[in-house]
Amino acid sequence: MLTFLVGWYSAKYGSVLNPKIIGLGLIYSLSPALANGAVYLATTIPDADGDRVTGKSTFCVKYGEKRTAIAALFLCTGALVATFFIEYHYWVMAVPTLLSLVFFVIFAFSTKREAAFKTFKWPVFLLSASVSLFVPEYGVLIIITFVLSRIYYQKRFGIEYPTFKSK
Repeated sequence: MLTFLVGWYSAKYGSVLNPKIIGLGLIYSLSPALANGAVYLATTIPDADGDRVTGKSTFCVKYGEKRTAIAALFLCTGALVATFFIEYHYWVMAVPTLLSLVFFVIFAFSTKREAAFKTFKWPVFLLSASVSLFVPEYGVLIIITFVLSRIYYQKRFGIEYPTFKSK
């Protein structure tokens, strides 16, 4: 939330601090913050077994897979609602969040690990694609990072990563 707020404020208002504008920025940053929380919760489910073994106390370890999936769904729903408080170009968040909501609903009802992978991979891609419409350089960087990461992980570890596959 803080990174979005600082970036938004700096791009729009520079270094002049105005508490009223910062309050507006907090409202605008709610949607990305809730969306990030939803994706984070989804990532804790595939890691839960390893987290238990190592003694980590993640949300999923503490509350279980079903509650984690439902909490992620609520956060994604909140992110969608919060997009409509964004003054300009709310659709940049609304469209990918609405599409992502489908994955979160399926995940909340199934809690299959395969669904968890789709639930945290596709929303990130959808939002990045949406932002790339405004900032094409970002899209180019994402593609370069994806390709170079894929080459690195293949050569170093012999695995196909990153991937959109559910594993």
